[in-house]
Amino acid sequence: IATGSSSRGLSKLLEEELVNYPENIIIVDETDFDKIRDLVKKQDVNILIGSSDGKFITEKDGIPLIRIGFPIHDHIGAQRQVNIGYEGSLLFLDKITNTLLDLKHNNYREDLYNKYYKKLASSHNTE
Repeated sequence: IATGSSSRGLSKLLEEELVNYPENIIIVDETDFDKIRDLVKKQDVNILIGSSDGKFITEKDGIPLIRIGFPIHDHIGAQRQVNIGYEGSLLFLDKITNTLLDLKHNNYREDLYNKYYKKLASSHNTE
C-alpha cells in the first residue's frame, strides 16, 4: 500500500485493520513511483490498483493496472465511474476479477509450453 503524500495516521490505521492477514503487507507513504516499482518487483506483485500514473510500471514490467481514484487521464469516462457504495464495490471487484482472469488466460499457453513441452524437449535432448 503506497501513497505519495504524508499521512500521519494512515500507516497505524492500516496496520490495525490488516493485522489478521497472513501476508507481509508493506505500507509506504511520501513515496514516488520509482520506489513503488522497486517494491512491486521485490514482492512479485501481479496486479496494481491506482491512478493512471501506475501505467508506467505497467509499460515497463507488464503488470496490469486497475485505474481508480485521481487522476485518471489516459482513459475516457473515469469521471462517470461509480466507485462508492454497494454498486461501486461490486464494479470494483468485477474489475479486479476480470483483470486476474485476463492475466491467467494471457499466460496460460506460455506457462503450459514452459512447464510441459520445453521441459520435456530439454530432457530428450540430454539423453
